[in-house]
Amino acid sequence: MFRWQDSFEWQGELAIGPIEAYGTIDAQVSYKMPKINSVIRLGGTNVTNQYYKTGYGNPEIGGLYYLSYGFHL
Repeated sequence: MFRWQDSFEWQGELAIGPIEAYGTIDAQVSYKMPKINSVIRLGGTNVTNQYYKTGYGNPEIGGLYYLSYGFHL
């Protein structure tokens, strides 16, 4: 999935300033194992790891990656 945020002028209580436009890519791959009622997932948010800010004075956000195993009762 691709997400896009256009640039804008941040106006907060502590700071005022520009926020640059950014785009992020989220992805996930799942592998189902029906014989054992399980699924393995590998994915991430902002998989290109391009740092961006959502507010003036806020920390930058990078990528987050995960691997999970789910068992269905």
